[in-house]
Amino acid sequence: MEKNEIIEYSYQSGVRWGDPEVDYKPMLNIYIKWSNGGIMQLDSDDDHWLEFKILSTKTKGVYDLASGIRGVTYRWNGSRYLK
Repeated sequence: MEKNEIIEYSYQSGVRWGDPEVDYKPMLNIYIKWSNGGIMQLDSDDDHWLEFKILSTKTKGVYDLASGIRGVTYRWNGSRYLK
């Protein structure tokens, strides 16, 4: 039986973040549970996720992601997603 990745998120209501593009917009804290048992958190102090989009493009065989921030795409480098 083939296992799929599981994507989980928690929703954080909008607050003043100090960035006009994201101020008062809700944020997502996103976790990917990989089929091999590993867990990766996608958000950090420098990353804001307004949306979670799985793009049709792939890097190194893994789908690229978009956070909803203008011009920001996350690509797989072989071990993790990077901007």
